[in-house]
Amino acid sequence: NIALRCGNNLQHLTLGPNFDFHFVSGDNTMDLSKPSTKAPYTGKWQKDDDGPTYTSRELMASYDGATMAGTYNWEKTSGTVKVKYIDGDGDEIAEEAHSTGLTGDSYQTVAKEIAGYTLQAIPTNATGTYSDTVTTVIYVYDGNLFFKSTPTVLDFGSHALSGTTMTYAPSLDHTMEVQNNGKLNSTWMLTAELGDTGFVGEHTNKALGATLYYQTDNGQTILVPGVAAQIHSQTTANHEGIDISSGWSSRSGLLLEVPSGAALADTYHGTISWRLNSTVANN
Repeated sequence: NIALRCGNNLQHLTLGPNFDFHFVSGDNTMDLSKPSTKAPYTGKWQKDDDGPTYTSRELMASYDGATMAGTYNWEKTSGTVKVKYIDGDGDEIAEEAHSTGLTGDSYQTVAKEIAGYTLQAIPTNATGTYSDTVTTVIYVYDGNLFFKSTPTVLDFGSHALSGTTMTYAPSLDHTMEVQNNGKLNSTWMLTAELGDTGFVGEHTNKALGATLYYQTDNGQTILVPGVAAQIHSQTTANHEGIDISSGWSSRSGLLLEVPSGAALADTYHGTISWRLNSTVANN
């Protein structure tokens, strides 16, 4: 057995299998200093960094070298870091993350790649040290405005030449669907632009003297070749996809009007470009 007299600054203590606490000669108390109770310390000894904890009196009274040999340190309080991922409206868009560590130890958080969203900036407390209170790290993302689906082919069909003005609606290989993950009450707009050459015959290389337009209850928007025209706008009430083409018919949506005598026997092709633009939320 070895007599142990410890000063107040002792923070680490390694005890072997043959060690035993015993009274100091001429004294009736054992002299193991008490750990600090000043943050981040708890006033107890802890075996290693995650083992059982003891007060000085408990450690001296219960120490058994056969089962308790090892290094004892002043126990530190533990801290928690919460990581939140939110959009511009403050709604969570990914599962919250948590980590714990000893007070004073370093922590590091990371941003998530979230489909449909773009990170605004790295928060100032993305890295730091654990404290004895909960630290909350908030990653804020801007919601993206994008096409969930767009038609690659709009087919106005094959028709016999007519002596009267005819109007045709297209069939689509894919829907025209828009997703706005931006702030609620923000407004977005869809524009369409017919290519500079309009519709041109595959064999004759002649332009089709027809009018492509977009029809709504509010009126008609003619698509002039080479000029982008707004054909739809909407204020975002939720973050569900909007299928714009679901309401297209023979009397609404995208329509092609071919006057009498405007077409030759041929197959006509043209290109349409679709673009999305957003405005700042109204709230």
